[in-house]
Amino acid sequence: MKFGLASLLRAGVSVLCLWVAWRLMPPSASLLGNGLAAPHWLAVAVCAFAGILGLLSLRLWLLARSATAVPVGGGADWARITWAGLAGAQVGVGLIGCDAVRVAGARALGWRTAGAVRLILVDRIYGLLGLMLLGGGTITVAVSEIRVWMAAVLAATLFAGGLFAVHRARVSSAGREPKSRRLLVDGTKPGRAALFVLLAAAGHLLSVVLYFSAAWAFGLAPPVQTTLLAVPIGLLAAALPVSVGGWGVREVAIAQAYVFLGTPYADAVPASLLFGACFAAMSSTGLLFVPGIVSGAAVRKKSGEGTPSG
Repeated sequence: MKFGLASLLRAGVSVLCLWVAWRLMPPSASLLGNGLAAPHWLAVAVCAFAGILGLLSLRLWLLARSATAVPVGGGADWARITWAGLAGAQVGVGLIGCDAVRVAGARALGWRTAGAVRLILVDRIYGLLGLMLLGGGTITVAVSEIRVWMAAVLAATLFAGGLFAVHRARVSSAGREPKSRRLLVDGTKPGRAALFVLLAAAGHLLSVVLYFSAAWAFGLAPPVQTTLLAVPIGLLAAALPVSVGGWGVREVAIAQAYVFLGTPYADAVPASLLFGACFAAMSSTGLLFVPGIVSGAAVRKKSGEGTPSG
């Protein structure tokens, strides 16, 4: 009961922040070539990111609640799942192997494949919801635009499906808390958790620096002055533990920042491909963590520990 009320309160505050940001934001078309005044732009950005952070916080609560049979209250299980997800998704093997690493990590935590897939599905749903809400008036995806009402319908459908998946995961794992703690990604050790956070931040920073350096060399990036103002917003979005967000949320956030600052953002296919290649190259350091995750699963299997269905 207490968990449900806290989740509703968190969701309500997040939605309120997003609604305020939406009301403050003028139509997207009117922003092209006309930068917002600094106080107005700052208010929109603060409200939007507060809402997104609230939704992501709620996502972590639900993920931890569905992954363990114990209440979420800042304990070792919450930390372990949080850091494991951060290392698996954000320091993981880029855009292609991300889900495979997350499945391996969930298996090492004692989940079966079906439960791990449901867990990742819920994570994707919340990530997509955040990506859509960050998109403003329209969301540029490849070469097409998704209208707000279409995004809202899709997000609501996925959100309902995510809640159902969380409920199924909680019911199937009730009373069967994962027993394995032998993971390379161990959030119960503060020093190791801090190391993974630093590695994640360094990987994102290097990928962004590499991208803009290459983009400027090929003439694909906007002026330096505008970029220096927009990149911090993109870095903030990149730091959010969203599986979609390694590429998509940062792209949308930087694009919106350029628009707010009065510079039209051309989402060129060459620039996007260049960014994806740079990000995948820098995040390939996540391959170093795969042996530890796999060996953790092997040790758990050899010791004969139970494997809940998740």
